[in-house]
Amino acid sequence: MSLQMCWFTTLRLKIFFPIGISILVRAFFVEFVQSADWEYETCRPRNCISGPNIGYPFYIDDDKNDTSFCGYPGFKVACENDKPVYATSRGNYTIEDIFYEERSFRLVNAEVTYNSSCLSPDRVFAFDRSSFVFGPNSVDLYLFYHCNDSFPENYTQNLIACASNATHRSYAVLNTGTNEINVSAMPCESVVSAPVEVEGGQDNQTVESIDYTKLLGNGFTLEWSAAISCTDCEKTGGYCGYNHSEVVCFCRDGEHSKRCYNDCALFFRGSNFSAYA
Repeated sequence: MSLQMCWFTTLRLKIFFPIGISILVRAFFVEFVQSADWEYETCRPRNCISGPNIGYPFYIDDDKNDTSFCGYPGFKVACENDKPVYATSRGNYTIEDIFYEERSFRLVNAEVTYNSSCLSPDRVFAFDRSSFVFGPNSVDLYLFYHCNDSFPENYTQNLIACASNATHRSYAVLNTGTNEINVSAMPCESVVSAPVEVEGGQDNQTVESIDYTKLLGNGFTLEWSAAISCTDCEKTGGYCGYNHSEVVCFCRDGEHSKRCYNDCALFFRGSNFSAYA
């Protein structure tokens, strides 16, 4: 509501209704609160029945209505089997948790989530956008499938029994950066690198000292840039979004650039109107 409209409303109330002005003011603001903007309501954080609340910079994709303006490009989330899923061109990942203040979230390969009998993903994780970086404790877990007997013994390895047979074996090798792994020289039919997170840093960590299935089940952390945050909007009761190629703030009274304002409240505070309330 504009300041001119607030002034006109105030003038009428002062001249014509001085006795019942307090009741009218309260009724006005009740109606204002109840008629919240549709974008504000659409971007209200929600979950997929299970999992963390999904809010900016993420948004839940809706088949019926466009909700892309509620989040930053590249942060689309789908609800599948009542769980939040982040999709990439290489596969789907279940969002286990989101840490909004730290600007990070934890992902688990959906193949691992839904196939607990044999934790052996067959796709390489890849970013579709440059909005993310790996967390500080992230390392690569290499999964070598269907290798012959000439697999080098100098790599600390863990047998993937569920993906092995009498003639060919599969191995898990943790790459902490201490030894160079020549992937192309491996006598294996295929190889997959899966990001995992090692607690306490990378030093002295091997695939023998850590259960590789637990690493896959715990997932890994991605962090996003502080440049796409809009904390001022959330502090003033709004919900952040992305519209017209920029971050915006959706408030009860509509869209604002950075934060929410109540023009009438500011106008009343600076006038003699408070004397009647």
